[in-house]
Amino acid sequence: MQRRHVLALAAASASAVALGLGVASWTPGLQNAHLTPAARRLMSAVASVVLSGMRPPTSESTLAEHLNRLDQIVAGLPNATRSEISDLLGILSITPGRWALAGLADAWPLASERELSSALQDMRTSRIPVQRQAYQALRDLTMAAHFSAEGSWRHLGYPGPKPL
Repeated sequence: MQRRHVLALAAASASAVALGLGVASWTPGLQNAHLTPAARRLMSAVASVVLSGMRPPTSESTLAEHLNRLDQIVAGLPNATRSEISDLLGILSITPGRWALAGLADAWPLASERELSSALQDMRTSRIPVQRQAYQALRDLTMAAHFSAEGSWRHLGYPGPKPL
């Protein structure tokens, strides 16, 4: 066996053990079709990076409104989709999952904007399809919540729906 294969096997084994230990503390990202507190913290951190330059939610009330819209969007999705989102948010909320999928050592709310941006960029450009899909889900959910707010429509020059 070549040294490269031994190192890859060791890394994969260490990751599997770390993920196995994390499973014991894993909780879903959604409960009753709504974001858990851990998932809200994760999505707050993601929004701060994904929406930077697009008038990101800055105040606590604006951020709470963003997360409430995200809750409404997720609640309206089919059960199978909600289940996948719940799994993703749950995995990313625990240390081994966050480390394995996002390469982020610090908890989402404790990471700097630079660390968050780097982690999301690495997920976006990863050669591993699951990491790219995770990034796309986080980005799409964030954008859906942002652009469903009437305040973002004016920023885009969209006057809103015409009265019927």
